[in-house]
Amino acid sequence: MTEALHTAKIERPQVPAYADFVDRSVTSQEDLLVAFQELFTAPTPRHVFSFALAAFIDLIVFLLAFASGPHFFGSSERSWIAASAALDGLDEQIFVRGFLTKLTPTLRGMARVEPDKLTVGEQQLCLVLVSKGLALVQDEDGRRFYLLDHTIHELLLESLSTRGLPLRAAAV
Repeated sequence: MTEALHTAKIERPQVPAYADFVDRSVTSQEDLLVAFQELFTAPTPRHVFSFALAAFIDLIVFLLAFASGPHFFGSSERSWIAASAALDGLDEQIFVRGFLTKLTPTLRGMARVEPDKLTVGEQQLCLVLVSKGLALVQDEDGRRFYLLDHTIHELLLESLSTRGLPLRAAAV
């Protein structure tokens, strides 16, 4: 330039700051895309460690969520009742109301039901309860009964306290 202008001295501009012209991402999604691009194009031990740590944390969170799912969804007894109601094609509350009307007390005050009076869904519920130790099969005077555990009886009664379909909608 100095030869072309025939002057002795030309003031040179300052070199611009490199940081002012570097491509910066605007959102965290762009940062994530840049990080993945760096991970696959030029992986460093830092990238690999970060990826492995993130995968490990995600795995732990998934396992915790998977293991705690039944606790948040409800007890297994409630799902047995729902499945038994589905076998009979009834709403859960209508199923429970019908089942509770068939219960009679023993001399000691325990709830019992005769298998001959049960529907298919109620029979399946009683069989599951017997297999889980929450009901017993008892023979008395040549008749067979299912004796229900008091916790199951309480659970059945409590399930009627939550508002669902109006119980008068069922045909008796």
